[in-house]
Amino acid sequence: MPIRKPVIVVNFKTYPEASGPGALALAKLCAQISSETRAPLIVAPPMLDLAIVASTVKIPVFAQHIDSVQSGSTTGHVTVENAKASGAVGTLVNHSERRIKISEIHEIIAGTGRLAFVVCLCRIGSWYAVLPAVSALSMRTSNIQRSLILLNAMKKQAPHF
Repeated sequence: MPIRKPVIVVNFKTYPEASGPGALALAKLCAQISSETRAPLIVAPPMLDLAIVASTVKIPVFAQHIDSVQSGSTTGHVTVENAKASGAVGTLVNHSERRIKISEIHEIIAGTGRLAFVVCLCRIGSWYAVLPAVSALSMRTSNIQRSLILLNAMKKQAPHF
């Protein structure tokens, strides 16, 4: 599912109103708004609601977080394979409420690249970016930071971005 930019990401967090049946209702509302306004929207429901939301709406669904671990004996972790199997097309990474080390960001980007999974990289310094996983696969920290500097400059020129 292609993602048009700029894009609005609706993070449901883990509020009770946006979990279970509420997650599905909110996702359907976002899909309706996207359809009516042609605004590109992405929803990020709680992990336990990811599969039902992704199988119901026709807008991109992201995981709120994935871990930098391989599939297998990693109880309690969420792998990129788990998120993709649940219907997600991308993930948030390094959200302000789920900060991770730069080395983990590298590992996640490398893991998402092989599965063509989109990364919405949240705040490194004061920058944000939506990175297609394929091009992000070979990026090093300095390249990510350069890309984010470029995006920040673009944001100043086009505040709606």
